[in-house]
Amino acid sequence: MQISHKMDWICLTADDYWNSNPHSRYHIAKEFTKISKVLWVNSIGTRFPSIKKKKGISLIIRKIKSYLIYYRTPEPNLYVLSPLTIPVFYGSFVKRINAELLWLQIKIVGTILGLKNPSYFISSPSFGIIATKISKYFCIYYYSDLYTSDREIKYKEEMEMLDRKLYKISKLVYCCSEKICNTIGGNGKVPRYLPHSVDVDHFRNNIVAPAILSKLKTPIIGFYGSMTDASNWEIIDYITSKRPSFNFVFIGKKYLALPEIEKRPNVLFIDKIPYKDVPSYGACFDVAIMFWLLRDWILHSSPLKLLEYIALGKPVVSVDIPEVRKAFGDVVLIAKDKYSFLEKIDEALCIDKTELIKKYKKILENHSWGNVVERIYSDMECLNYNK
Repeated sequence: MQISHKMDWICLTADDYWNSNPHSRYHIAKEFTKISKVLWVNSIGTRFPSIKKKKGISLIIRKIKSYLIYYRTPEPNLYVLSPLTIPVFYGSFVKRINAELLWLQIKIVGTILGLKNPSYFISSPSFGIIATKISKYFCIYYYSDLYTSDREIKYKEEMEMLDRKLYKISKLVYCCSEKICNTIGGNGKVPRYLPHSVDVDHFRNNIVAPAILSKLKTPIIGFYGSMTDASNWEIIDYITSKRPSFNFVFIGKKYLALPEIEKRPNVLFIDKIPYKDVPSYGACFDVAIMFWLLRDWILHSSPLKLLEYIALGKPVVSVDIPEVRKAFGDVVLIAKDKYSFLEKIDEALCIDKTELIKKYKKILENHSWGNVVERIYSDMECLNYNK
C-alpha cells in the first residue's frame, strides 16, 4: 500500500548516518525514499561521552567529523543534516537554546528542499526538546530499543520526561519488541508491535570470502557488532578456552582490552568493516553467536543482527533474550549460562542445515523492510491521515 498522495519525511534519528552501520531506523528511512524526500537529522545525543574511556573519545571525534560534513545528499531522495547544538543535556535554559537552534536548522534545510507539511519519524528521546514545535505535524515515535533503560544516560529523569513528551504528541507509536510494548503502554495510547526485518538480498548477493577468514580452519564461531562491557565476556573466556580446536572470530569496534582472550591462538579480532562487506565475513561463520549481559536494555531488545544471521543461513546461539525466545525460539539455540552456551554451539554444529534453511525461508518471507513501511502507511491511512 502507498499513501494516497505525495508526502515528505523528516527522520529525527538515534544514529549518525556517517558513522553508524545501518540499523532499523535507516532501513525504514531508505524505504521512505522510494516515493518521498527524506531529511535525515543525525542524533543530537543524550549524554556527553566520558573522555576517560576509549569509546568516549572515539564518539567525540566522530561527532566533530559529522559536524564538519553538516549537510549532504549521499543517496537519492535522502538528505542528511548534522545539526549544531550545545553539547549539554540538562538545564531549562540550554534546552530552550538547543530547541531553537535545532528547529531553525530543520526549518531552513526543509525550506531549501521544498518539504511541505512533512511527517516526522522519531527514534530518539533527545528530540523531545522540540516536541511542542512538531506537535502540529503527523508524528511517529519508534522504539528500536527501550531508550530510557540505557545505563549510560546521566540525566535519566530528563530523558524520561522528553520521552513522555514525544510519546504524547505522536499519532503512532511502534516498538520492535513485545516487551517494550508492555513496558511503555499507557495514557490511553496503545503502542504497536513492529518487529525488525532484514534486507535479504544484501546478505545473499556478491559474497566472496575474505582472505583473512578463508585461511582459518573450521569450525568458525563468529560475531559482528560493537564490543563493549555490555557483552558477556565470561562466556567468551569460557568457550574459547574449552574449544581450542575451534576458531572464534569477532568483527567490529572493540572498546575494551581483553588480554587473556586476545592472546589465545584460536581467537581473532577484526576491526569494524563496512556494512557492504558484512555478508562476506558472516558467510564464513559455521555458527553465529549473540552474547550480551542480560541487563534491562538487552532484555527489552530485538537484536537486528539475528535476522541478518538468519538471512546468511547460519545456526545461531544466543543468550536468553525474551524477544528472541518468543519469536525465534524454534530456530535459535538459547543458552542460560556459559556452560550451556558451549553445549549449544556443539549442538548447532550438528544441526541439519537443509531443514534449518527451510525454516529460515518461511521466516524471511514475512520480514522485509518493504513490508514494514507498508504497515506504517496502512496504519496512517486507518487514522485518516489524508483527511
